[in-house]
Amino acid sequence: MRIALSIVARVRVCGVVAVFACLLCALCQAGSAKTDNLVKNPGFEEGKDVPVGWTKPDNLTVFWEAKGGVKGNGLRFDTDVYRKEWEAHKDAPDAKVEKTETEGTKYNTVGGTAGVAVYSEPIPVEKDAWYLFEYDVKGPGGEPFIFLNGYWVATEEAVAKSGTKIFFKPFPNGPSFSLVAMGSSGEEKRPPVVGDYIMAFRRRFVVKLGEAPKSEKGDWRRYSGVVHFEKRFNVELVLLELYAYWPPGNYFFDNILMRKVTEAEAQQVLDEKKKMGKAANCGTRVGK
Repeated sequence: MRIALSIVARVRVCGVVAVFACLLCALCQAGSAKTDNLVKNPGFEEGKDVPVGWTKPDNLTVFWEAKGGVKGNGLRFDTDVYRKEWEAHKDAPDAKVEKTETEGTKYNTVGGTAGVAVYSEPIPVEKDAWYLFEYDVKGPGGEPFIFLNGYWVATEEAVAKSGTKIFFKPFPNGPSFSLVAMGSSGEEKRPPVVGDYIMAFRRRFVVKLGEAPKSEKGDWRRYSGVVHFEKRFNVELVLLELYAYWPPGNYFFDNILMRKVTEAEAQQVLDEKKKMGKAANCGTRVGK
């Protein structure tokens, strides 16, 4: 569930207490209506066995939990799972699996290798448009993030000019999307066909939890940023990829926001982040 923030806020950011006109908060409030947020089920409150609008949790490394969010439901990623157990579970996803407690360097865990990812349903976007992007996250440290992957649909002409690519289907009955590397989502290598979606844009929104003040370790943090889909990228839709890896442990995601803003609004956000400097990299403490 989304927490409303005041327009003028006193925020502790990476150890620096700043009092400023909270432009980001104003934009958040302006985009709080369901019709403004382009992300389906942004707070993970809807669904029965699977959260509506998101790929299915495997219940080994990804869990949809009633108390996993800031308030209410959220997603929990457990990256402290041996990779061999995770791979075995992928091959037999309906079989019951019990996690083995890890030890040693933990480089052979999912967190030390492939990482853990969840994808949103495709989100249509407009060319040459600006978008505000935000999310809440907490974890043991490290740098969890969300990839914003932009795609265009393959035509006959594009297929004829393309070589072999890596594809996966985030949703069983949906189209295939290309990836930049093999990872964790049931990929296949093949030439594209008409109707496939080809990645043309990738942007990472990282929260550097390790740079948060010691007194705020383990707290929820909110990250804000903006993105511009320049015409040259020809992006038609995006997939949001929630991702966590190192250090191995439990990471939580909630309140995903993506909404269109004007270029002027986007520039104000960029200017504010520039003023914050490195402090902007670890986001702001949620609800404090």
